[in-house]
Amino acid sequence: MYINVHPQNSDQSFPNRSYGFKELAVLYFPNIAPASASIRLKQWIKDDAELLEALLETNYELSNRILTPRQKDLITTSFGSPFYTQPTKITHKPMIKQRNITLIVVHCTASKCTSNLTPEALDALHKRQGFTECGYHYYITKDGTIHHMRDITHVGAHAKGYNTPSIGIAYEGGLDASGRAADTRTAAQKQSLEILLRFLLLSYPAAKICGHRDLSPDLNHNGTIEPCEYIKQCPCFCVSIEYGYLGDR
Repeated sequence: MYINVHPQNSDQSFPNRSYGFKELAVLYFPNIAPASASIRLKQWIKDDAELLEALLETNYELSNRILTPRQKDLITTSFGSPFYTQPTKITHKPMIKQRNITLIVVHCTASKCTSNLTPEALDALHKRQGFTECGYHYYITKDGTIHHMRDITHVGAHAKGYNTPSIGIAYEGGLDASGRAADTRTAAQKQSLEILLRFLLLSYPAAKICGHRDLSPDLNHNGTIEPCEYIKQCPCFCVSIEYGYLGDR
């Protein structure tokens, strides 16, 4: 079965921008290490003589780390979008379900919108805190780039008490210039987050999407986590209102 994630307009699922080669490769091959994903995508390109010829006309080289919007379009037209699968080379097998995923938890990094937190800096920060690798599985920087930080088959370290059955996603930001909790997501981050959530739901359709603060204890036992019960504000917006509909399919 081939699934159209964006049946009305597939162009909305892929922002028209430059992509890191590794970034695009990870979207096609989320179950393997980013370096291995890059190798596999390069092999696909080399095996497709027509695509390779078209790419070479755009000054593409196999060593390129950045793909122009035109080069990205050529690749996704040939292979099918990772989010809009077609019966070509993309059979879009569900991701290896070595864990029973019931939650997809959205976080912020609690960093100021005026500062930059690179994936490398985030990884180093978590390692200084005693983790073996970044606690989140995915990280979305302000430019909308989706970074694969931890293998999806590895239990994360992002939501105490909920790590085993969950996937953790964090966006860069969550604090305004004064250091106050705020929804600082850029338009690119919002778009990329929706793309990633749709993609993960292909493999884990029963997973519930929530924000980190939604996992706070229900102190008054009324079945609803209210603002007065939040242990923290992360991710500083209501995930269920904005993205909850994605699970209603």
